[in-house]
Amino acid sequence: MTKPVAKRRRIDFRTRRIRLAPSVFLLPEGQKRWPRPSDLVSRKVWNGIMHLADHVALMTSEHHGTELALLYTLWADWIQVFEYDDRDELTDAMLDAGDCFQASVFDSLHGFYRSSLSNLRSVIDVVAVGTLGKLSPKDDAYQKWTEGKSGSSLNFLNLRSRLSKICVKPEERALFKQDGWISALYEELCSFVHARPDSTDGAIWRSNGPIYVPAGFHTAVSLLTATYATAYLFCKIARPDLHMPVTSKFIFAERTARDSASALGLI
Repeated sequence: MTKPVAKRRRIDFRTRRIRLAPSVFLLPEGQKRWPRPSDLVSRKVWNGIMHLADHVALMTSEHHGTELALLYTLWADWIQVFEYDDRDELTDAMLDAGDCFQASVFDSLHGFYRSSLSNLRSVIDVVAVGTLGKLSPKDDAYQKWTEGKSGSSLNFLNLRSRLSKICVKPEERALFKQDGWISALYEELCSFVHARPDSTDGAIWRSNGPIYVPAGFHTAVSLLTATYATAYLFCKIARPDLHMPVTSKFIFAERTARDSASALGLI
């Protein structure tokens, strides 16, 4: 009687770390290997920094694989809509927003929910500035901002007012109303930027951390999709011929955002 073949133990791909080869990066020609470590961190320090965050990442990815896949799709789609060959005032803003989106997902995966959500306000800020630059590149405030001059701050209230005056179509101007849904979203994100009492990591964790909090991750996912919707709407105003990837259109499931996107012809 033959014995059944023993099943091979499945290795969890998430437990391995891989250092990428130099050829993956734009490094000086001829560099074929990384330099040897010059000041290697100790095991104690490494574990002290990483063990909780690693634990949260494993817990999050065990229970939210579908949501993480959707967030990754949103980020990949966002990168695809760039027009690298025809750079304009909006291009760099979209690139910076892509970095913020990526950082937000990474932070939420590891349980740093407040910093994850703080990055989303930066998305709205930078895309609004890029939209203003695309529509009105000679705007005095925009010129000062790009030159980094003193007094060049473009806060969202200022941006909203300027964009509302520039936009002609009612459906575009509606996005910048003081009591509109985008303003409400921005105000909600401000709570995390300024660490208001109910919007700190401590308030979310009710502990030291990072720790895995399903409600905290769900909040991050919800506000991430709402911020993607806002960013796409701003970009559509700046680039009327912009076509949104089909795989990202689910972000307009919420009624107010869907109505805005439909009015602008984005969906």
